[in-house]
Amino acid sequence: KEESQLVDDRITFGEAIKRVEDDFWNRPSRTKRERDKNNPSDYSSWTETYGRFLKALPASNTVNISDIIKSLNNWKKGRRSYKYAVSAYKKLCRVIKRQDLLELLNEIDTTQTKNINLQSITLDDFLTWRDKLIGESHSLHKNSHLEIRKPWIWVFSMQVAYGLRISEVFAIKNLTEPYITKDGVLIPALNNQSDTNNLIYIGDKTVLGTTVKTGSRIARPQVPPKYPDLLEKLEVKNPMLPTNKPKSKNHDTVRKFYVTKSRRLLTKWNAPFTQTHALRHLANINGIQAGIPQEVRAQSMGHTVQMNESVYKKRQSTQTTIDLLLNSNTQAIDFVTALSEAKRLLKNDSLDKDTVVALLSVIYQKDSKSISSLLTD
Repeated sequence: KEESQLVDDRITFGEAIKRVEDDFWNRPSRTKRERDKNNPSDYSSWTETYGRFLKALPASNTVNISDIIKSLNNWKKGRRSYKYAVSAYKKLCRVIKRQDLLELLNEIDTTQTKNINLQSITLDDFLTWRDKLIGESHSLHKNSHLEIRKPWIWVFSMQVAYGLRISEVFAIKNLTEPYITKDGVLIPALNNQSDTNNLIYIGDKTVLGTTVKTGSRIARPQVPPKYPDLLEKLEVKNPMLPTNKPKSKNHDTVRKFYVTKSRRLLTKWNAPFTQTHALRHLANINGIQAGIPQEVRAQSMGHTVQMNESVYKKRQSTQTTIDLLLNSNTQAIDFVTALSEAKRLLKNDSLDKDTVVALLSVIYQKDSKSISSLLTD
């Protein structure tokens, strides 16, 4: 059967908005999770994506392009909010199958020309600020509350080391206990001093019950060659998760709690940045310097390679660009060349063969017995 081409042009904006809302709650999230009206993240997602724009429409009027265009004047053209408003109105037209209105909206230029100034910070600046704040490089006032400072500094340090979103730090499942994944793989506890991989497992919800943007994933540290002891310097393996919780149960307040709280603390503590995302971007720079492939960095940070390539490079300051040019690791030589060089060094120098074998085994992830045999040939 062919779909009817008849259009109901008597439907009101109020009725159309109800259809959009029903469609939103009946569809799974982009992480394939069923949406829940009691979940602060889901409720705020509705508000931010559709609700705040659709409520500007006159609910009792029948759907028409004039009222839609008039409502668009609530947002400045060239800004991201204007682009999102057009997207929300397009969604409404698609749900009620008003192709005629959708075609008119498609003609609107939503190019974003006004952007927020993105902050950036160098690792040296972060370490200087951190050490001063917790009294490692300067004496503190007697009223300084280290019991508050240290847990939040640990949160910011996790962002630097792993490139996490601020809320994702509060969703880590293996801080002090091993975590077993759904397919039975054990991820050691982060505070396990004998574990050198230092992988973390990020669950799909924070301790507040808000959802994580990209769902569950495993992340690895991104340590630059300039600071090979970065994890020790930041005390990453000594988890100190803050216990702060919002006083209000308002969905939007709960969802934005970590971002709001961290911004207030950073301002209060005279940090050289107030956008916590600057630390996530710093971690990406650290990963580039360490020679970690872009695909691995993107997977660990929970976004696409395209996002890593385009958006994240915008955070590069002059100093981070210089660090990339002067402090980046070059790609390791291939195994065959390394084996040949190892044989030459063993012949010309009094090196311990077992040590050379162990090093090649770790670097190239190959069996030590086979390496030993190849070195003897």
